[in-house]
Amino acid sequence: MMISDKQVQQVHRLYGSQARVKVDKIEKGQEPGAVDRVNLSTRGQEIQLARQSIKATPDIRQDKVESLRSAIKTGTYRVSSGEVADKMLGRLIVDRSLR
Repeated sequence: MMISDKQVQQVHRLYGSQARVKVDKIEKGQEPGAVDRVNLSTRGQEIQLARQSIKATPDIRQDKVESLRSAIKTGTYRVSSGEVADKMLGRLIVDRSLR
């Protein structure tokens, strides 16, 4: 499955707009020291969990980097021109479908 930057941005905008929480103004005469509370829906909790998982995931997969580095260094790294063309066309189709 291919996911483009545009798709990620659309999802982020959608979740960002849904995740905003409306906070009621404190009524006059409310007890001093009262605590405001926010209760997230199940969906809101799932979104928060997903965001935490994304933040905890490293940007660079070091095991992949080392594997590729080793293959390049030893001259065993091969790229299929057909696979490259397939990926390029797939990306083009995904990006155009978002317009």
